[in-house]
Amino acid sequence: MYTSNVRGWESSVLRALKNPAAAWEAVKCRVRGQVLTIWCRLFRPRVKIGRSLLLYGRLKIRGPGRVIIGDNVEIGMLVTPYTHSPEAVITIGDRTFLNGTRFGCRERIDVGARSILAECRITDYDYHSVHPLHRNDPAWVKSRPVRIGENVWITVQCIVLKGVTIGQGSTIAANSLVTNDIPSFVIAGGNPAVVLKKLDVSAAPDQ
Repeated sequence: MYTSNVRGWESSVLRALKNPAAAWEAVKCRVRGQVLTIWCRLFRPRVKIGRSLLLYGRLKIRGPGRVIIGDNVEIGMLVTPYTHSPEAVITIGDRTFLNGTRFGCRERIDVGARSILAECRITDYDYHSVHPLHRNDPAWVKSRPVRIGENVWITVQCIVLKGVTIGQGSTIAANSLVTNDIPSFVIAGGNPAVVLKKLDVSAAPDQ
């Protein structure tokens, strides 16, 4: 294990020497992530951030609920995990990349490890009632948990609505509206999103 760690350190040094500007940027992002992690531990007890948060962009956390971020998560652009009730919980799995993602949670949103979420919106509830006489009555606003599996890629300008489960290994094409469950290992897209292609994960990619 010690030899493996030394080799990993040597590899990091070589990469830094080849591209010092990128290396310096990575160091700054790790420092920013560490500062935010310490700040949340001191002043935001309902926010839990794991090891080695890499903060290229901004992480703007609001609301009375809980936000739980795993290890080695990367943040690009502006990411907004907003909770809208004390019972709300947003969990982000290890090694996930959030790049401009916006969350609105009143109940629960779970994102699996190693996922990639671009500039999309994910919400587990309707912000207002469709009934014209009860637009802002919380009792008339529906919510259901959202579950996103491991290694899922949700591309740019997608919207994932309440009650949706996206299976592991799937990709959601750009500008899609996801209103129903998506199975594992598929490409889905459209408004509403439907399965466009099933992926054979045992086969090598086309050359």
